[in-house]
Amino acid sequence: AIGAYTSAYLTVKMGWPLIPALIAGAVTAGFFGLLVGIPALRLEGLYLVMATFGFGEVVRTFFMNFEPTGGAYGFRGPMGTSLPLVCGFVLLFGFIFWRLSHSRLGSSLDAVRDDPGVAQAVGLNVNRLRLGTFVFGASIAGIAGGLYAHYMFYIESSNFNLMISSMAILFVILGGMYTFWGALLGAVIFSILPEML
Repeated sequence: AIGAYTSAYLTVKMGWPLIPALIAGAVTAGFFGLLVGIPALRLEGLYLVMATFGFGEVVRTFFMNFEPTGGAYGFRGPMGTSLPLVCGFVLLFGFIFWRLSHSRLGSSLDAVRDDPGVAQAVGLNVNRLRLGTFVFGASIAGIAGGLYAHYMFYIESSNFNLMISSMAILFVILGGMYTFWGALLGAVIFSILPEML
């Protein structure tokens, strides 16, 4: 939502080109990811999930009442994204994640996921790795939101409700949490399957 509204506002109201607006949306989303991540990452498991879902609802409610971005009426006008551009971003981030999964940083993240205590014992800064991952994920979500806004030409706060967040988690769980291709496969299957049915 933050990336979508930020980039849409910049292109429609400020006349920015699409790519700089997407980058600004990613930076803004990453900044809020940092603000939320600092206190939220002190939590574990279900409490962390509930805290992030709660922040998502706060953001959704904020945009529903924020008049410069249309409030409850939604925000009209963002355009300029084509399916090839969206697919290009998907391929770019797929490549980045593939490279990450085969890097030393990827191995460190795997260690933190599997056993944070052991990862800390071997010298990894678990809190910094978790926070960096949180910010990076928020930035990518910001770009995705910006692409969505400019592809659909219209956004409203209900586009970013709790169900959308739950679907993203289900993509990963149902596709396979411990494999690189699992999340991609889950996203493809469980995005297309409801449309086909």
